[in-house]
Amino acid sequence: MLTSILYDANKKLSECAHTRILGQLLQNPVICDNFFSSMAGLQTIKPTNPIVEIEKYSVDLTIRDEKSVIIVENKVMNAHDQRAQLGRYVKAKLDYFDNNKVFVLYLTKDDAKQPSEQTWIIDGINYKDKIGDFIQLTYKDNIIPWLEHLYETIEEKQVYLRSYILQYLSFLEFRISPFRLFEKLLREKYGVEPYTNDSDYPKVGLRLKWHNTENVYAVIETSTVDNTIYYGLYACKPELQPEIKEGVSNLPIFEGFTKKEEWFYYSKFTDKERSFDELTSLIDSLTKDYGFSIAK
Repeated sequence: MLTSILYDANKKLSECAHTRILGQLLQNPVICDNFFSSMAGLQTIKPTNPIVEIEKYSVDLTIRDEKSVIIVENKVMNAHDQRAQLGRYVKAKLDYFDNNKVFVLYLTKDDAKQPSEQTWIIDGINYKDKIGDFIQLTYKDNIIPWLEHLYETIEEKQVYLRSYILQYLSFLEFRISPFRLFEKLLREKYGVEPYTNDSDYPKVGLRLKWHNTENVYAVIETSTVDNTIYYGLYACKPELQPEIKEGVSNLPIFEGFTKKEEWFYYSKFTDKERSFDELTSLIDSLTKDYGFSIAK
């Protein structure tokens, strides 16, 4: 039974919640088959008639058939690896499965996190050496694209399932890769490669030319600290260029914007629903009425 996902940008899902959502999806045999068939690196360990267990014996997800078992450890929220955590999980499974039939699937937000060495070791034995394979997938590069593909394969008459996947996708894209869609739309609308930055303040927009400089950007930015979203004219470095700062200070288009002392020349709070339209309106006005042009 799929639980409800109430999308709220101001709320967070725990790693346990992410695990339950993925586990509930994989308990559907058709979706589980799709997951292993389409996900890079998983085809060779695809189970036959799999049983998917959620949070059993402290393991996030266990996917097993008669001959093999896959231990799924979810670190999407970057939780620390407990001492000997993966070692304990593997050791327990070796009582029931051959070592070349025990696999570990490690899920992370992105490539920044790797499992620590100590999480594999018990009494000096490295249990990573005892398994058939270790596979790491990221939500950013693997899970989100898979969910997008999965959504397209679900029949329209399965309204609840499609809604469930779409809600979770919306949540993940906001939390993990908030501007993937905006990047695509900017590329289609303006025919240039958008500027992106995936730091603690992810942003997307376009690089602009103004007089003799190209180091000015119209962007949307979100804070992963408090989830606020704002857009405006961005400097790409703390020091604002004096000629741009002075030149744009009297432009009427920035009435109602907040004047900044670093990073942004001007910015304005918005929300995800309005931000793309507001950004493109700003870009169109700057290029049509104020002498800016889009840098190729």
